[in-house]
Amino acid sequence: MGLALFALFFGAGNLIFPPVIGLEGGTDWLVGYFAYFLADVGLALVGLFAMIKTGGKMEGVTGVLGKVASTVLNCAIILCVGPLLAIPRTAATSFEMGTACLAPEMSADPLARVAFSVVFFAVVFAAALSPGKMVDRVGKLLTPALVAALAVLVIAGIVNPAAQPEAPRVGNLLQEGVLNGYQTMDMIAALVFSLVVVNSIESKAAQEGVSRMRLAFAACAVSAGLLFVTYGGLAYLGATSGQLWGDEFMAGAINHAGLLSGLSGAVVGSAGAVVLSVIVVLACLTTAIGLVSACSEFIVELFGGRLAYPAVAAGICVFSAFVCNLGLTEIVGISGPILSLVYPTVMFLVVMRIVPLPEGAHRLACRFGAFASFTVSLCALFVDTFGAQAFAVVHLLPLDEFGFGWLVPTFVAALAGIVVARGIGARERRAD
Repeated sequence: MGLALFALFFGAGNLIFPPVIGLEGGTDWLVGYFAYFLADVGLALVGLFAMIKTGGKMEGVTGVLGKVASTVLNCAIILCVGPLLAIPRTAATSFEMGTACLAPEMSADPLARVAFSVVFFAVVFAAALSPGKMVDRVGKLLTPALVAALAVLVIAGIVNPAAQPEAPRVGNLLQEGVLNGYQTMDMIAALVFSLVVVNSIESKAAQEGVSRMRLAFAACAVSAGLLFVTYGGLAYLGATSGQLWGDEFMAGAINHAGLLSGLSGAVVGSAGAVVLSVIVVLACLTTAIGLVSACSEFIVELFGGRLAYPAVAAGICVFSAFVCNLGLTEIVGISGPILSLVYPTVMFLVVMRIVPLPEGAHRLACRFGAFASFTVSLCALFVDTFGAQAFAVVHLLPLDEFGFGWLVPTFVAALAGIVVARGIGARERRAD
């Protein structure tokens, strides 16, 4: 189960961020790396434990907002990390970074992309067809192959680095690490993945005669340990071999994919393209399988079981394949702003789910805080996307440089909710 969690969280985005952190950090790469790990894996595990506490139901986290608001927020989460963005992105990334790097002439061939997306999602659909067995399939079959491919790349880079660390290329490594970890949005992914993971945890806990939380903690420890080592190895590759492309990357001449492709070739030679292709395709494939399974189960439950799981999974795969071939630049432009609105509110509600508060205080604190986080995020969206400078004051808030400008207003609003709840409680006790 730990291997399965590792594979589900280790998608294409998690593959390309750590080398950049290492490249930017140079001799001080560990500073940025630890900040990245805590902002990515730390938040994801908080989300997973919050969902385990609610029995794997998203309503256990968002339901405090009310039925309508909770349903809207849950649907937005599923769309963003499902068929609207994350799932088709796995296929597109596999094609562009994986398969296409072996045959560059294929990258511009639309028919090649169509053929690849059809095969990719056929495999995803077949693996996701039995959600109860999905965790075992990923953990026992795909993850060992992924770990082996990663080990080849990382060990080769540690034993024989192509370059040596240089001076840091950015001034605030903590900020860079937090921002990159925050951008992975893995806490939202944890909420979605837990829809299928929690069922497997409960089943195995019953079979082994152990507590659900004990098994979950053990699986999370295995997953976190693997992610810690893997991210650390990739960050070290960026700090050493990645320096060969440091100037080009910082100047914008190459992107994250180009940096990863270049350093893999420098580390393992002519076999670099093959190793990179295997890593990218397996990472994207495992993530896509988990997302299709989780999104399908959510939709089936949303419609009260009136839709068949195989039909929903097939529909998601077909739609994702279609979106993949439309071009993700336009899709990211639409879904990105939605995600920027959703993530702060979800992060706040997840943290609040594990804070011990009386029911009334918890409900008002969550509602007040969610309103504040959504309002600040909406104002930031107006400024960053539409240039509405009337709302530019939001970028003066504390922690805004880390992407957490919403945090202080949300915390204050949540405290106000607790105070109001206690006032209402005191008035009701006097009335009695």
